[in-house]
Amino acid sequence: MSGARDVLVSGSLTTGDSLTLAALRDVSASGTLQTTAGDLSATAATGSIALTGTTTTSGALNLSSTLDTQLGGQINAAKDVTVQAGRDITLSGALAGQLGGTLTASNDIAGAGTAAFAQAATLNASHDLALTGALQGASVNVTGGNNAGLGSVQAVTGNVSLMANGNAGGGDVTLGGTATALGALAVQAARDVSVVGAINTGSTTTIDATRNIALADVNSAGDLTLAATSGNASAANVTTQGNLTGSSGQALHIAGATTVGGNAQLTSGGDMTLAGGIGAQIFGHVDGRRLDQCGVGGVWPAGHVERGS
Repeated sequence: MSGARDVLVSGSLTTGDSLTLAALRDVSASGTLQTTAGDLSATAATGSIALTGTTTTSGALNLSSTLDTQLGGQINAAKDVTVQAGRDITLSGALAGQLGGTLTASNDIAGAGTAAFAQAATLNASHDLALTGALQGASVNVTGGNNAGLGSVQAVTGNVSLMANGNAGGGDVTLGGTATALGALAVQAARDVSVVGAINTGSTTTIDATRNIALADVNSAGDLTLAATSGNASAANVTTQGNLTGSSGQALHIAGATTVGGNAQLTSGGDMTLAGGIGAQIFGHVDGRRLDQCGVGGVWPAGHVERGS
């Protein structure tokens, strides 16, 4: 189906074959779109795409717009989901794909909707990525050219990678909820990292910020590395079955207990506060200008606790 200017679907459109909606300007579907034996594709050559009704395809979903794409309502694809926008992608509904999902915007990706994919989820916004709903995939890779923000994120079988490059003066990675990965979690921010919910990983956890890190509880099955290069680092309870390496250019504050299955090495350029004490199975090195509290149990002999100038 093609239009010399716009393609508008306000009722129900169902086909047993593939379906292509092609418009010189805009594609808008507020009703029902369904393919029972093929892919569903939409192209807006000079305009925008808006799916705000119910969209279902037994094949892949492919959307390409020169301007914006709105993903509203209920959208389900039995195969891969690929969305490309020359400007913004707005996720306001529930998006689901039984294979992988790739969302790419030349400006922003934003919205309060949810997205879940059975295979890899890849989101890339050249400017800001600002989603407040849940994002799920077998693995998750999110990149914001400036900032990267999510509600909650889960990698069911693989890794989570979150990156904010700060190309427009920002560089913050923010999570308003939890971060869960059966595999590893890697977070890299050109400025700050803030995670409101708990972090749980089945492998290594690496959080690297040029300025500040602010975390809730962190539970890592593998090695845990926290690096706030020029700012402060803080967390609630910290647990790792591997090694712990924490460093901050200024203060380092852990409000709860710090439990380490391997080696522990903490370094701060300012004050260090371990309010709940710290225990490591092998040895620990603590280096700070002032050590408010360091709990030393039988698993961490006092001789291995050092205090810097």
